[in-house]
Amino acid sequence: MASARSGLRNLATFTGSFVISGGCMYFLGKYLPYYVVTVSGDSMQPALNPIVSGSRDLVIVRRLSTVEAVEKHASRGDVVDAINPRDTEGDLTVKRLIGLPGDTLLTPRRRDEVLTLKHGMCWLEGDNARVSADSNYYGPVPIRSVKGKLVYVVWPPSRFGRISKRSLTDDNEHKMSSLLYS
Repeated sequence: MASARSGLRNLATFTGSFVISGGCMYFLGKYLPYYVVTVSGDSMQPALNPIVSGSRDLVIVRRLSTVEAVEKHASRGDVVDAINPRDTEGDLTVKRLIGLPGDTLLTPRRRDEVLTLKHGMCWLEGDNARVSADSNYYGPVPIRSVKGKLVYVVWPPSRFGRISKRSLTDDNEHKMSSLLYS
């Protein structure tokens, strides 16, 4: 009888610890200014998940929880984490921020269409145009769907470092949309 009570007490202690630690992890994950993401897929090659590394990049992301935070901390050329507009589960996608509200873009992958982004909208593209499902596929994205700015690769160790911001005036080797004026 005493061992049954001891077993129940141990189970209750373990369950309580599990619930408390789970609640702490939830709180920290929701409210800390940074979070960690594993980047999968090859739409951002060569910047992320380059073929030579043979593994997926693990990155630190600066949380951007409001439209105001996106407008203040993210700019054209940054790599961002955003809600995939074609995913009903609300999964995130990693793309480069090409255009912001009011920008006029020339989009070579959409038959050289010229478009001006409306208030509250942005344009996202993958660096690897051949395989990227991005704004060229689904159109402008609500800026509120941007959830973070990727800042550092932390794994694999050979790739440790800051994630570079690509100049949108570089040669258009990857057939990215061009910013005509903002």
